[in-house]
Amino acid sequence: MSPCNTAFKCRQHLNTKKDYFLCLRGETLCDGNEDCDGGEDEEICGKVFLMFVEKSLKGSCKKTFQKLIFILLKYISNYLKERCTADEYACSQTSMCIPYEFKCDGDKHCQNGDDESECGGECNNGAVWCPNSNSCLPKWKKCNGVWDCANGEDEKNCSCRECCGTNRALCAGSNICISRERICDGYHDCPDSADEEHCPGICKKSIDTVLCSDGRRYSERIACSGILKACDGKCEQCNELHAFTCQIGRKIKCISQSEVCDGKRDCPDGSDEADCDERRDRRLCNGVHDCMDKDDEMNCRSCSNNGFYCAGTRTCLTEFQRCDGVIDCTDASDEIGCTCSDCAYRSPPLFKCANSGRCVKYDEVCQVCLNQTQREKAFCALRSLLSPSFRII
Repeated sequence: MSPCNTAFKCRQHLNTKKDYFLCLRGETLCDGNEDCDGGEDEEICGKVFLMFVEKSLKGSCKKTFQKLIFILLKYISNYLKERCTADEYACSQTSMCIPYEFKCDGDKHCQNGDDESECGGECNNGAVWCPNSNSCLPKWKKCNGVWDCANGEDEKNCSCRECCGTNRALCAGSNICISRERICDGYHDCPDSADEEHCPGICKKSIDTVLCSDGRRYSERIACSGILKACDGKCEQCNELHAFTCQIGRKIKCISQSEVCDGKRDCPDGSDEADCDERRDRRLCNGVHDCMDKDDEMNCRSCSNNGFYCAGTRTCLTEFQRCDGVIDCTDASDEIGCTCSDCAYRSPPLFKCANSGRCVKYDEVCQVCLNQTQREKAFCALRSLLSPSFRII
């Protein structure tokens, strides 16, 4: 029997040595009914649609009905082309498929990023799991010296090969990666403070520090003064001179003295707004402007709360404004005669210029400190000679 001239032919296997063909009309193809003995008229629908679309692309549709059919078949053919296999992930809201190993690898491949959801702590392609954000961090961000995970999981358990390179350094004994700019910057980034050892100009090696929620260590004096929100709940006790202690269950919260009796409850039990009549006098000439017109800080004869007195203007500064590297008094007296300890407890610590007695930022030492001493020259040499491959080992 000759092949069909109609839309489709079934190969009928009879009890003979020859194959016979059953010819089907076009409307019976892909209609949900198996007209061929083997059902092939319903199995090859995808190929038929693709062939139809390819032929349609070569011609031009003139009638509206033909155009509608063409659009419908094109949509179906695209769907059939993009149907996901067993080793692929199907993106939601689209028909896009991605290799399954791309799911939970830290990079969003699906249009709406659903391939990075519901990872459950398991990541692919070497990505790192960040518990705080419940997400995977891509492999290329691991051990690059930057804390991308909130608690720095991406910079732990690093090897020298992973860490040491452009702008990175490996902490000794801890396998933690830090950026090169953090070496001798006054912050203790390595667990054993190795990044701040043997740095010229460090006069006070043992300063009590507190690790706060931003991943930084601050001097206890600053961290527990109530001025850094990142250190809330991190102190065992508050700085009595500068902070008020809020009791929250077994934990404490330090708030600044300027927040006490300000008409706003900062402690859950409202203790910061109690006994305000007795505390009112202590808020005069303390360096904090409580009045809108700043009357409470004018015509002062002395300062409370260990504040600094600006003689030229008869005003007070808070203790934290003294030797902070910023001139506040008109005669600059607040930045003169600073001790090394005055500079060291800052967060980050400041460097003391030997000849001027000023506290300056570490990256300003080589420009601001005049008539440099040997110690200052050594500091500048270290900062300029740190090569990209510098390691703390």
